[in-house]
Amino acid sequence: AAESVACNCPVQRGPAGCAQGPRRYLPCAMNRARAQSAPLDVPPDLAPHRLVADLLSMRLGGWEARRTAVVHVVQRERGVTCGWVASGGAQFEDKIAAVREATDSARPSPTVAEAVARIRSEADAAVANARSCGGEDAGCELSGVAALAPRFHSVFSDWNALLQQALAAAPDEVALATGEPASPEAPCEASAAAASFDPRAVKAYAAFAHLKEATGIERAFLCGALALPEEALPHLPSRAFADLVIGLQQQRAFEERVRQAASPKLLELIRAGFELKPELQRLQERLRCDFDIAALRATLSADRCWQIMTDHLDKLEQLQLLVYTEMSRVAAAGERHGAAQEAVRRTIEALSSGGGRGGG
Repeated sequence: AAESVACNCPVQRGPAGCAQGPRRYLPCAMNRARAQSAPLDVPPDLAPHRLVADLLSMRLGGWEARRTAVVHVVQRERGVTCGWVASGGAQFEDKIAAVREATDSARPSPTVAEAVARIRSEADAAVANARSCGGEDAGCELSGVAALAPRFHSVFSDWNALLQQALAAAPDEVALATGEPASPEAPCEASAAAASFDPRAVKAYAAFAHLKEATGIERAFLCGALALPEEALPHLPSRAFADLVIGLQQQRAFEERVRQAASPKLLELIRAGFELKPELQRLQERLRCDFDIAALRATLSADRCWQIMTDHLDKLEQLQLLVYTEMSRVAAAGERHGAAQEAVRRTIEALSSGGGRGGG
């Protein structure tokens, strides 16, 4: 009880947060201490939780952990929203409120929050229309259940565009080369931190972030395609299937980039990200073999797809934060070594100068 009074953490106080509102988050002393001692290998089921993100954020120094936490919850909301819209609200209804609350609690930037609100409005309109008039929509060439397919793809595409912008804010080669943030969303300290990182590690980190996003695109597409009514599937734009194919190809490409850029120690940290559980492994092999979504629908539900892919993406989120922690540790050690060398140099110069004066 004492902790609940002293702490504004939503884990203790509930989803509404403290009395001052959910956007005001000031960790208590107990949580600060927990941040210094808590192991980073937190349980996968806690991966998306804001408390875990904040504990890591305190340890990492702030900005990048917050950014990845926002990206992660937006990726989750994309997947749920795609299944919800594609089914006309018949599926994922039990998840939509929770993922939206998680996104809001992650405190996205005003730019991201505005885009999220616009996509939500589009999704709400699509579901409301499907429920009220069987999908009849004057703004769509198709009507009835068939209209759900293009509406789903429109929402899916909008989420993808937003997340591409969010990923552009990550520290990368631009920040290393210029000392400037890669995006207006990134504060100055982000580029300053990136400038002290090993360039190879930065490339591996950026590739890993894009690998996770490509996997998230696959999850969102499959949740939508599997949730669509049978009669709506033929009306899915051909571009949608191309997005799936590209996403699967990108996963392989980014995995290879990570393997090429990462040091042996970094590879050991993220090795688990390349290991798929048997059910997910079978799904990936099947898709890469024939991309037959119609056949896949006979053996895999949208909800089960969400479960197995979210389990993997939550693991990738934790591994991404571990990579950034290791980058920060190595950079900090390098800075301490450089400062020590500089102190020795100045001491030698002072002694040499003093010795010269004494000899005169």
